[in-house]
Amino acid sequence: TLGGGMQGGSFTVGESAFLLDGSPFRIVGGAMHYFRIHPLYWRDRLRKMKLMGINTLDTYIAWNLHEPKPGEFKFDDWLD
Repeated sequence: TLGGGMQGGSFTVGESAFLLDGSPFRIVGGAMHYFRIHPLYWRDRLRKMKLMGINTLDTYIAWNLHEPKPGEFKFDDWLD
């Protein structure tokens, strides 16, 4: 799985480092704009990010795509 999510672990801020389960932890982040990538490639891109050592994902919510008109919402196809 792509998982790696914390299950019962602890994340704290130490004096000079973040700590994951008591050990120093470096956050290595990367961004993926889901609305610019075909959904068929999402898993591939996430896997590649993980292989590069990225452990924190950043994304934007393109709300103008999800609500093109006030009160009209879209969460299908590429916006799922």
